[in-house]
Formats: sequence, structure tokens, C-alpha cells
Amino acid sequence: MQRIVEPIENEELFAFCDSEFGMDDELLTKIMYDERGNPFHFDLTSGRVCRLHVLHRNSNRNFLLKGDAIIFNFHHALFDFPSMLVFQRDLDRAYKTGQLELDDENELRYLDYSITEREMPMSMANVFWLETLRDYAIDRPLSLPFDRYRVSNEQRTGRGISVSFTFGSDISSAFLKYAVMSNTTFEQLSLACYYAFLFKLTNGERDLCVGMNIHGRYRNELHPIIGMFVNAIPLRLRHLNPHASFSHLVEQVREMLTRNIEMSYFPLQLILAQHPNTVTTPAFLDTSFEYTSTEHSIDQDQISIGEVMLAAVPYSIQVATDQIVSKFDFSLRFQYDKATEQFSYQIDASLDLFDKKTVQTIGQRFYIILQQLFLLDNFDITHQPIYELSLLLPDEVRHIKSINNITPQMNFESLGCLKYEFIQQAFTHPQKISVCLDEQSLSYAELFAQVYKVAAYLGKRQHPNEIICQCVERSIEMIIGQLAIVVSGACYCALSPDDPPARLAALVTQTKANIILVHSATTNLFTTTTSTNQHVINLHHCLLDNINNNVIDTDDNALLCPVSADNLA
Repeated sequence: MQRIVEPIENEELFAFCDSEFGMDDELLTKIMYDERGNPFHFDLTSGRVCRLHVLHRNSNRNFLLKGDAIIFNFHHALFDFPSMLVFQRDLDRAYKTGQLELDDENELRYLDYSITEREMPMSMANVFWLETLRDYAIDRPLSLPFDRYRVSNEQRTGRGISVSFTFGSDISSAFLKYAVMSNTTFEQLSLACYYAFLFKLTNGERDLCVGMNIHGRYRNELHPIIGMFVNAIPLRLRHLNPHASFSHLVEQVREMLTRNIEMSYFPLQLILAQHPNTVTTPAFLDTSFEYTSTEHSIDQDQISIGEVMLAAVPYSIQVATDQIVSKFDFSLRFQYDKATEQFSYQIDASLDLFDKKTVQTIGQRFYIILQQLFLLDNFDITHQPIYELSLLLPDEVRHIKSINNITPQMNFESLGCLKYEFIQQAFTHPQKISVCLDEQSLSYAELFAQVYKVAAYLGKRQHPNEIICQCVERSIEMIIGQLAIVVSGACYCALSPDDPPARLAALVTQTKANIILVHSATTNLFTTTTSTNQHVINLHHCLLDNINNNVIDTDDNALLCPVSADNLA
């Protein structure tokens, strides 16, 4: 590494290829995606860990022209992100002078580092990491609000969704001020916010563990060396006290992170070797945390090689509309711009597990947490317990207030009606868990907001004595549909997705139902058997309607639909 070599003499070290993509930018994206995730481009057994792919827009392959692309592809076994700057510097020098000035006798090499790492005393770190993960189920994922699940042998697609938010000047200023007053680094405070958010998002999980990459260049002599110094470590916050204040959480995180970084030289493979009976990939690596601090520059995406300026491709390659390459199930990245003193955050999530709308909503909920901690006066970070932090979005708060407006008209002492029982619970316990399915769950406020959306699709008219059918597989959407039917004043009639279309059509005819609720997996059961006066409504489309802020205009009085014991419902 880090010397000029002839490709003919070093075929075992790197591969070279060139191709033509014309004006097909979609083909270019596919090639970049393949370069990013195709493991067959490398061969660790023979040592082929580098790859150069030159892409031309036309058939002239003797020169690089405007619009052409160069892909330098390195295996992570010997190349980390800080190595990119070293590689760029060496490439520029080699381009200009035709040689690299290296002092093999005095300068450290990656081989020297590898030998030194093997000889380092590891006993203290070994005991530390063994105790850190003691009694922790490292193969158990966090209970995030997944839309679907990945089976153990299912291969990852690598496709993800990314959403970004800025703190804004007010929250950024308050964040900076609190970090200085509490003698806390920005990274430590960011991680404390992440834990508080995960505590709420996982419905009260008190033993939280996420992964974080450490740059590993703990000596200045290591900075100019190309190699794989990055080490992933688990950040386990055990015994999170929901009754403690956020200030107490910050102190707990500061102590934990400081100690973990001190022991971060212990390789991840040795940490995992302490747990031989667990799965190959621990779950904490799928949920990650990252903090970066940069100097903003208008030329930060420009790479200079001699007199030639190249535009760098962003790390998160966009492989399709609103899709990026994602190597984690869920990751939160904090970014601090030193020049503007502004903070932002980015959430990357796997499309194998999350829908786009879910990731956007999660990002909005985190912003609500930041507002409560650093901007609004309705939460005291010094004395108020963190369990009182709210994930409710503004529209959900309005729904709760709408319940408050109608509760004086209701007599909760003798309810006897599922609809009003549900409304009372949503009003009394908005943040408590209302429904769970495997690792998924919704609070009463979230459930009420979803039910309200579906009820709006059923129309503003009242539905006493009317039968509405639902054909939905076992899911949280099934519960949402059931409650939406009841809230609208109609009678719920369940249809089995296992029945053939003819049988389902006969049942709908017998019940004289004009509305049928389905979801994506059962829509095809009613494409040809429904009559013209029957309406098939896809629950998935109902729940995604607000993705572009197209809020349905609903009438709060719809909740007062006069349903009594004499009605069919």
C-alpha cells in the first residue's frame, strides 16, 4: 500500500476495469450500487482488496472527460474513512510527481501497527468488556417500531431511507449552552438525547445498547497511514432510571462513554469471542450512533488531483427515488458545523424493516424530544423525570384535545360501549401502550390518531346498524380497522383472508356490506368480485395519507355518533 505499483505485476492486489454507460444515469447508479455492495469484487484469500472502475460516457476510453466517473473501491479490511483523505493526498502527489516519498526505515506502516496491537496487554480491557455485556442478550434487537421483520436467514437488500433535520438556531444555541454548563462534550450530550429517545421509542426499555465506530487513531503517528483502524464497540446503558432527570442521564452517559472509549482499543472480534454461543452478528451493531464535527466549506465535496477537480460521490449513495445504501437497520448521526455552530441529525433506516413514512415520523418525534429538552418551558431537564417526555406530534396533541372537548358530554361512569371505553383510555393514558404485536406497539395517542385517519375514510356520515367488513391478516392494522369501524358507529364483521374470493364475495353479499377494509396482502381478493356499490378501502393507503401533510378534514362531532345497546353495533 501507499506506493506506486504496476497493475501487471500486482494483479493479486487490485483489479482494474473500465466500461461505458453513455447517457444512462440510471445505469451509472446501478453500477455504483453494485460496487458498493457486491462482495465478489474482492478476494481476501488471494489478497485482492483494491479495485478501480473507470466509467465513460462515450466510446473514447483514452481520456477522462467531463461526466465520466472513477470508482476507487477498497475492502474495509484495510481501508477506513480517515484513510480516504490520506489516499487523496497520496494520489494527488503521485499524479503530480510520479512517485511517493516514503521513509520505510523511520515511518510507521500499517503492518507495524498490526504487530503492536497484537502485543498490547489486553487483560484489563478483556475484563471490562466481559463485565459490560454480562447478562445482556446481544442477539436481541431493540423493540423499535418496525413495519415488518427480517427472518434469521433472510439476506439484506442494503436499501434504506434517509431523513435529515436541522436543530435550528434556537435549539442549537440552547444545546451548546447546556453542554458548556454541564461540562459535557457535544458527543456525550448527543448520545444522552439518543438514549432518552430510544427509551421512549421502545416503550420504556431500560437496558439499551447501540453500536458506535471509534476512529482508532489514538496516536498522531497513525494519522498519515492507510489502514483499517476503526473499531466498533457496544455502548450499553444499563439500569436507565425512568424516574431520574435528564441531567442525571447526561451524567450517567458521560461516565459510561468516557470509560468505553478508554477501552475501545479492544477489537470487536475479541468482544464477540467472549460470547461464543450467540449469533454471528450481534443486534447492537444494527442500531448505531455517530457524531461528526466538520468545518463547512463550499468546496468540501471537491477533490483536487493535480489541476483536475473531481466531484465526490456522497457516502449514502442514492440507488433509487428516496432510497440510499444502508448498512444498518437504524442509525442516528449527529452533525455539528463548527463554522455556523449549528447542529443537525440524520436518520438512516433499512427499507427491509421500515416504511418511508415511519422513518419520517420517527425523525419528527425526535425533534419533539429536542424541543422539550432545550427549547420549551414545559419540561424541566434538571428535576422532571424522563418518562414524562412526550413523543406526541402536534396533530396527535390536537386529537387528544378534541377528546378533551367532548368528554364533558360523555358519562364515563357507566360506559358499556367499546367506543367510549377506547376514547376514555386514549384521553386518560395517552402515552401508555395500547396494542402490541411481536416487537411492534402503539401508545393510546398513536392508536387514536391512526383510528381517526381510517374513520375519516369511512365518511362523515353516521353508521349505526350498518355492517362494515374487514379482511386483514393478523397485524396492528387489523386492530386499527376494527376500532375505526366501531368509532364510526358501524358493526364490525371479520372476513378470513384464507377463504377463496368466491366465498368472501358471498359473505359480503349476505351481510349487505357496502364498505370492505383490506390491506396490501388482501386487496387482490376483491378485485373482481365486488359490485359497483361496494367500496374496497386499503388501510395502508389510509394510514399513509398524511405523508405529504394532506391532513383529512374531520369533524370532532363524529365521535359523538349515537350508538346504544339497541343498535346492531
